[in-house]
Amino acid sequence: MSRYICFVILSFLFIQEAWTQDPHFSFFSNNPLAVNPALVGQINHHNSRIQMSHRRQWSTVLEDGAFETAFASYEKRFCLPWRNNFVGIGASFLGDERGDFPMQRADVFGAASLIVLLSQNSQSSLYLSAGIEGGWIFHRIGADNLTFDDQFDDPNLPPEVSALGSSNVPDLGIGVALSFAKEPRTKGVSGQLGLALKHLTKPPLSFYQLADELTPVLEQHFVAHGALSVQLSRNWSIPMQAIYRVQQPHQQLLMSLGVQVATSDQWQFQFAGGIRQSRGINGFKQDAIVPRLSVFHRKIQFTASYDVNTSPLRQASAAQGGLEVQLAYNFGAGKCEMVFCPNM
Repeated sequence: MSRYICFVILSFLFIQEAWTQDPHFSFFSNNPLAVNPALVGQINHHNSRIQMSHRRQWSTVLEDGAFETAFASYEKRFCLPWRNNFVGIGASFLGDERGDFPMQRADVFGAASLIVLLSQNSQSSLYLSAGIEGGWIFHRIGADNLTFDDQFDDPNLPPEVSALGSSNVPDLGIGVALSFAKEPRTKGVSGQLGLALKHLTKPPLSFYQLADELTPVLEQHFVAHGALSVQLSRNWSIPMQAIYRVQQPHQQLLMSLGVQVATSDQWQFQFAGGIRQSRGINGFKQDAIVPRLSVFHRKIQFTASYDVNTSPLRQASAAQGGLEVQLAYNFGAGKCEMVFCPNM
């Protein structure tokens, strides 16, 4: 039985690099709770929001073992006694599955933010927000799909191996954001800058009482994000955004530019294109081109984007990457009906 244990420990060490990187989505504006806890409660014209997202990639290479990530969140903003200052609270769930084993991860988090009005006039508002998140991260390897040479007489996997295939750890993250928003239909520039740091304590992913130097950890994940929206007329605007991620030893930069048109008071459409670059041991290399379409109808927003692989793996993947879809529903109004940043 000891050789089963040794095999699993070696397997964990082999896949350490894959497990210690966070799954994520391309555009931060579609999943703010997954990016920065300071964005909790920043909901235009409403005080509550439900969001759901799904991403699937590398299906042409891995087939049934394709990477799949799902995310769901709920958030609500509450008015404070001081005029136009708020508290936002939220909860989120992230599920990720990779490979044929498969490697599985689930994040369950709660988050809270304090949103303070710095200045306001008849045409614009400036807000500073700070947020904190805390929760639990679960990892599991699908040990039932592992087979050994002498299992043919007894196909049941030894319980010792199954017991080694999971871990759960608490985790913390913090963030800040500065938002400058023009009032709706007002010409001019709106923007947002934010910084977040996840995995403050570098939580260990210990599976089987490994020595400290052998135990993989979740490296701290730094995120810097920014967005601008230039309102050209009542119906036309130009949205831009960028997000830079560092989680050693990996770095990633995504920049996008688009156009948004309002065909009526109830319908808006946004077309955008992004370029993503990733950094490894050979410096920054082009990773993907990411077109995106967003449709806004009153309280509902639907977004679809697709990663066209431009990395050295493009031949193996037939230049295909990941399909990402997101649905958001905004609701609730009243005293907290504010604009923090335009749709980006």
